[in-house]
Amino acid sequence: MKLPNKSLLQDSDFQSAPIAMQRARLKAVEKAKQTNQKIVVFEQGEIIYMEPDRLLEAVQ
Repeated sequence: MKLPNKSLLQDSDFQSAPIAMQRARLKAVEKAKQTNQKIVVFEQGEIIYMEPDRLLEAVQ
């Protein structure tokens, strides 16, 4: 895998991506709670249907 050049790593959009991904994850968990649904997670080569609260516990 080729590493991106340093100028890309200093790009503000690139640096903000982890925050945006975390925000999207929290929105998905909240929506799953509201609709009483599970969240699909790919973990260790398997597809797992996880309760939203359990997903929050696993991340924290």
